[in-house]
Amino acid sequence: MQGFWDCMSLWKLLLKGKKGCRVSSRKVCRLMKKTALPQAWRKSAVDLEDCLKQERSLYKQAKHTYAAQWRKDFLTVQTKDAKKHQWKSRKARDRFFWLQRMKQREEARRRRRAQSKGSPGAFRLFKLKNTYQMVLQVSGPSLTAAL
Repeated sequence: MQGFWDCMSLWKLLLKGKKGCRVSSRKVCRLMKKTALPQAWRKSAVDLEDCLKQERSLYKQAKHTYAAQWRKDFLTVQTKDAKKHQWKSRKARDRFFWLQRMKQREEARRRRRAQSKGSPGAFRLFKLKNTYQMVLQVSGPSLTAAL
């Protein structure tokens, strides 16, 4: 899939350059090396458009035909790599899981606080009608403070 994307981006950049827009020559050179198309910059604008159309059709055809198989292969490789992952020590493994748990707790706490901004349990400050008093509600009892 990446090969198709590289070719399409090369054709797009070259077309953009032919139209007079600024294009990174470094990026074009890298893409020409990566796609093994060193003479691509010599093509005319019409040829570049044709190449881009052809590359898009090849990409769509390959995606329709092989995407499920590529996804399946990718997932099998990922699961094999996950099984191979071994810890250097038990202490390192425990520390990793402890840090992961702490991150999850912090994220859950952040979500809870964000969701409960309008509920009575959250800290909230509001102004009473025609007065300069503010009321701070903290999970039930109200405290009144004059400003």
